Amino acid sequence: MIRRWLFPLIPCLLAGCSTYHGHRPQVETLYLQDGTEGYSINCGSNELACAKRAGDLCGTAGFDEVRPAGVRTLRNPDADVILVVRCKSEN
Repeated sequence: MIRRWLFPLIPCLLAGCSTYHGHRPQVETLYLQDGTEGYSINCGSNELACAKRAGDLCGTAGFDEVRPAGVRTLRNPDADVILVVRCKSEN
């Protein structure tokens, strides 16, 4: 009896999890040209999520954009938005 209503729900639950994961910005730590540590933040199509994630990573010191978001081009308007940042030092 339980299987009758539970089985159709499984694909819906899995789709919901993958949708949520798709909206969470993916972060990679990298070293910039000057040797300082930075972050590459891929946030799909949500530029605001990039800025929020950079703020979470850098805290109250803030961050500088090394390469701004908006890497989309006319050739590929569906490309992901990637923001590369360097955290400012707390002075």
